[in-house]
Parts: sequence; C-alpha cells; structure tokens
Amino acid sequence: PYKWEDSKGNQYPIYMGQSGACYVVRVSKNGNEYKQYLGEEISRDICLKMGVAYTPKRSRPSGH
Repeated sequence: PYKWEDSKGNQYPIYMGQSGACYVVRVSKNGNEYKQYLGEEISRDICLKMGVAYTPKRSRPSGH
C-alpha cells in the first residue's frame, strides 16, 4: 500500500525483505533490475505502520 517517489516524480511500490528492510525495484540504464534500499528510518516507519518487526543490520565490529 506504500509508494516511494524519486526526484523525477516516478513512483515505485515499496517491498519489504525478511528483516523488514524496505526497498524498491528500479531499472538501470542497461535494463537490469536492482533493489534500491530506502534506509533504516523509512524501513522502521513502514514496519511500525504495518505492525511488522524490524531487524536492523548488525554493525560491523571495529578492530583489526
């Protein structure tokens, strides 16, 4: 039920991955489809509205 609009005014349906991360499917200039993830803030907001648990990406441990 949610759509994302890019800077050119194109609207895309928002999909949700298993972890709750939200993305849209875009098409490159070469005609290849790819997932463009919308970021943690948008994903959290949509998951909250849909009553779905959001699992953020694990931060990489700093070290050597």
